Amino acid sequence: MGAARHLGLAARAAAVAVAILAIALPAMSCTSLLGVSEIELPADACIADGDSNDPCYLCEDQACCAQELACQESSDCQTYKASLKACVNEGNSSSQCTLQAAAQNSAGHALTAPLLACVEYHCLASCGQTQNDPCVACWAASCADLIYACDSNPDCDILDNCNQSCANAGSNIFSCMKICTNNASPTAQQLYQALYTCETKYCATACATLASDD
Repeated sequence: MGAARHLGLAARAAAVAVAILAIALPAMSCTSLLGVSEIELPADACIADGDSNDPCYLCEDQACCAQELACQESSDCQTYKASLKACVNEGNSSSQCTLQAAAQNSAGHALTAPLLACVEYHCLASCGQTQNDPCVACWAASCADLIYACDSNPDCDILDNCNQSCANAGSNIFSCMKICTNNASPTAQQLYQALYTCETKYCATACATLASDD
């Protein structure tokens, strides 16, 4: 393998960064509810003051309320989100920030990964991401379910971000990705392989960064 890059790594990182900034808000005005996964939430349970004026934040509040409330009830999750936002705002890549924050706070990552995956699944168009990047638009049209399945699983989310962090490894990209894969669980490997196969099959032209041999 030469210096070819893995399909769409930079665009994936950009999309995840959009999701990070969408969820990494100050504490919202949602009412904390116990057993949130077992009850039907009011339609406006997670709409914070001012969010109705922002289509990106409003989408998160409406589509991912259960995940928001689960995170609100956890100090680990709140700490993780704050660390993630601070890291991204310092100009670091979303993958670097995710790996760093997860290493320091795995419990917070376990709750934030499903929330981020939900925002990425439902709200990239509302946040303007699919309009700006044909690669991301292709994922949304062709591979959204597989992306969600991987990124909502904490172990697969780590593998995905680890692979994204290999984007600048040059000729060592595949060695870098192999290390990421070897460190992942069998379930994470299976989920990521399904995602990678979909991206490769349907989005090579849109992403124009398909890995290939020299």
